[in-house]
Amino acid sequence: MKRNIFLMAAVAVSIMLLGSCNSEVADDANASAAKIDTTHCTTFVIKETPTTRVSITGHVPNGGAVVNWIPDDKLWLRTPADARIGSMGNNLTGVSAWAKFYFPAGYNDATYQVNYLGHTTRTDGRHVTIHPSQWQGVPNNTDHLQYVGDCAEGVAYRDANKAGIYNLTLRHLPAYLCILPYCNNEVIRPGAKVTKIVVRSDNAITGTFDVAASKFAAGTNLGTQIENALNGGNGFSLENNVPNQALNAAYFVIMPGVHTLSIDYYYTTPQMFFPMKITKQVPTRNYLANTMTDIYANINMLSFSPKFYLWDAAEGQDLFVNRNQYDGAPADLPANNTDSRWYNESPIWAAQRSTNIAPNVNQMFWYLANSVIDKDTPWMVDGKTGKGGLWIKKLSVIAQEHGVSIGDLANNYEGIDRRDWWKFEDMVSSHFAAGSNIFRSPTLSPTNPIDVSKYIFLPTISATFTGGIYRLRTDDGRYWSSSRQVITGFGPDQYRTEAYYFGFDTQSTPALVNHRNIFFGRANMQTPMQIFKAE
Repeated sequence: MKRNIFLMAAVAVSIMLLGSCNSEVADDANASAAKIDTTHCTTFVIKETPTTRVSITGHVPNGGAVVNWIPDDKLWLRTPADARIGSMGNNLTGVSAWAKFYFPAGYNDATYQVNYLGHTTRTDGRHVTIHPSQWQGVPNNTDHLQYVGDCAEGVAYRDANKAGIYNLTLRHLPAYLCILPYCNNEVIRPGAKVTKIVVRSDNAITGTFDVAASKFAAGTNLGTQIENALNGGNGFSLENNVPNQALNAAYFVIMPGVHTLSIDYYYTTPQMFFPMKITKQVPTRNYLANTMTDIYANINMLSFSPKFYLWDAAEGQDLFVNRNQYDGAPADLPANNTDSRWYNESPIWAAQRSTNIAPNVNQMFWYLANSVIDKDTPWMVDGKTGKGGLWIKKLSVIAQEHGVSIGDLANNYEGIDRRDWWKFEDMVSSHFAAGSNIFRSPTLSPTNPIDVSKYIFLPTISATFTGGIYRLRTDDGRYWSSSRQVITGFGPDQYRTEAYYFGFDTQSTPALVNHRNIFFGRANMQTPMQIFKAE
């Protein structure tokens, strides 16, 4: 991390100052606010060379930044009686390092405290809010800061030689973060995106404040977390293997002070169906007002937060919805259909709710026939480490290689619709027969590499719930299919309370004739398992 100073009267030579944000006492022709008669105004001139507000641009990691004024900016004067008077307009027609702001005539004290409180739609002239939600739509852009807590303060001094003129230099009051993620893991990096960054602190970093009266010493609605859904949740690219400010720099405004920060990075990659999250701890430090701290983060670990569902439970109703999920947590398994997490009891062949995105039985077999066992790729899950998983070839690649459509893969496996219960059972018998090589997947190795862009990775994650306690397993992976077992051919269709699933064990050696790294079958629909999207 490196802290960069926005505005200091004198600083060490290693610290970069931002550029100027000044105004000359001349040319009132560009006055805003509908032709203000500046002859009857008190004019506050942004005078000194050290920078002020508002548009923070051109930040250079380990260096400074450029700040400018924009036409929408407004200043607030604090009177000795603690009234707050807003500027009537300014002389700006575009972005500028110089500015003049106009106030009503009649202010003649030697000095006045003046504040910038962010965008005019976000302040009542007295309060500024450092928001717990700080959206940023474009990489390496700070336009959003004026809406989420940017503010500044200065003392205006009456010009002894020019009546009605005050000179002013402003200083930013919050602290700022520039977060620069990158990824040097070639399994993750192709097509990767960082979708959200959450900054968490051991003490308050957000709230609503009367900064003119007390800076950040007193506030309301204090909070310890800031969330930034990058590009509306669509994310910024994470395809850089070294920091790349233009590609994905994210900016935050926080309360100054001594904080111990934890930063959660949410990210995706086409090679993983599951969204991932990794947490980076930042050592305790003093985040000074008027500084920007660069934080670099190598997002190089596969990190999963698994969700377990009963078969085709309602959307979003995983086993731990609105409950704490951690290894050893009480499982609180649903007991009947009065619980929203219950499985789908409707008389259906295929899932309709949470599990409808999963592969059906035919797609499942195509996946297993085009899979590679991975014994070594490391990952994390809820703070635990594990390794290994199953690389399954994407359906689009399988279809192209076999000269069929993706729809064909859903309708049959090698010409037979295995959704029929007895044809599924044929596959079970064939797979576990002595000497069978069905679905005996090869193992990933330096001599047996794969093009990861053509595959999806499923980690070796499952769970047990013995005694009502949730225990993570990192040696066995199990995933639901979207197909339910329905017995046909014996009168009316019999909708069993079982659905099909598959799994894999990447660490053992399939030495016994009836043991396979790959397995599949049917399970009671009350069994919690993971779901992934067929693609």
